[in-house]
Amino acid sequence: MRKVRAFTGAWLAGALTIACSGGDRLEVRDDLAPIGRRIELPCAAASASWVAVPVFEQDRLLETPDKPYTLFAVLDATCPPSTGVDALTLPASVADLLLPLALRARCLPEADGCRLTGRALPAPVAARSDDVTAQGIAIDGRVVVVMHLFSQ
Repeated sequence: MRKVRAFTGAWLAGALTIACSGGDRLEVRDDLAPIGRRIELPCAAASASWVAVPVFEQDRLLETPDKPYTLFAVLDATCPPSTGVDALTLPASVADLLLPLALRARCLPEADGCRLTGRALPAPVAARSDDVTAQGIAIDGRVVVVMHLFSQ
């Protein structure tokens, strides 16, 4: 695990904002176990890079047990072919931290981050509990996942 530069942007997700103050640092992690405890992917993942970003409401961090996080992950994974197309939006700072250069080049800038379009997964990302929602796309031998965790 390694500490990386500060995430300084804000990302609007409904009524909540995902952001870190200038002094906070996101930790890019590479362990698969925390992801596997929360979701079941329809593809076999060999490795991962991910960050968990706290969610703020009106410039204040929500307190436990209502302390939601959004987890952004890039997994090296092999997925069965799919003909559908899907897209995800990642905060620009998160995309800069997690996405390899080839994927960053495919991001389309949007007001709330960067939009990445890829193949729909052959089956939905299945949450292992009611406090998790997730969406993923397959692109260039990787799966990009956005997970919303509503408790720790």
